[in-house]
Amino acid sequence: MPIQVTHTRANQVSFNLNGQTYQAQTQLDLKPNDRLNVNVHEHNGKIRLSLTTASTSNDAIKTLYRQLLPTQTPIQQTLSFLTQPQVMQQLPAGLQAQISLLIEHLLRPQPTLDGKRLQLALANSGMFFEKNLTQAETARLSQSDIKAQLFKLQHGLENLTRSQTTATLTQALTLISQSINKISLTQLEQLENQQQNLAIIPVNDNNRITAIQLEIRQKQIYKRLQWEVILSLSLKKDDDVLCKLSWIEEDFFNCLFYVEDDELSFTIQQQLPELKCLFDDAGLALNMLQLSVTKPQFSQNSKKLGLIDVKI
Repeated sequence: MPIQVTHTRANQVSFNLNGQTYQAQTQLDLKPNDRLNVNVHEHNGKIRLSLTTASTSNDAIKTLYRQLLPTQTPIQQTLSFLTQPQVMQQLPAGLQAQISLLIEHLLRPQPTLDGKRLQLALANSGMFFEKNLTQAETARLSQSDIKAQLFKLQHGLENLTRSQTTATLTQALTLISQSINKISLTQLEQLENQQQNLAIIPVNDNNRITAIQLEIRQKQIYKRLQWEVILSLSLKKDDDVLCKLSWIEEDFFNCLFYVEDDELSFTIQQQLPELKCLFDDAGLALNMLQLSVTKPQFSQNSKKLGLIDVKI
């Protein structure tokens, strides 16, 4: 039966069961508003509650979160390692070709980053790998989807390490596995938070592997639906540009840029009139277009995960 924790103090916990409040002793690290499924039985003359073994889909997701959180690596870090000459030299021609193909399919910066190219990069980012598998698109996936290509590299390295094992190959295999974990965790976060969708899009920028961090989210503002898109772009080696685009249904767009580098800030300021013309040409009503003094914030993982580690 379901219970909800109302108060906790040391080893004491109060919980609500069928509209009634009860108190119990526990060694679990519980917090107010935690929800649990329990069985009630008698033990040595006392009433005891034990967690049910039946797991819900959320339980399974949280278990996967706990497994993946400690073992993640950003994909740009993995690709930067794999493309080092001393690493490539230790790989057979087939694996070298797979890595080169993967790099070729990354988003490449151009003077104009149009929506279609960004949409294609998002579609190939690995976020929709399993969904596309169900649509019989395996052939296309093997050539373009990043998660699919990482799986192919993982399989190839596993076969290679059966015959020869070096520290470099072991590290490469570990990083690939951890980058797959990174993508999988982001996918799991979307299952729990349908209103917040985060993706990492790898970028091949003049032989430097970077990434675009993209979050799409929605919320209600005075009973009206508001969409927000936050982009983080690396235009210089150590300086990022954050862009926040928001739209309330049947209303105007607001577009804000945040950058800390003065030179880059001046460059963006000079280009704002041209960007406004692009909005006008697309027929999009623009309410605000400016540099912001407030840094746009991505949603915090700690708020999205809501993990509880329950032990019996």
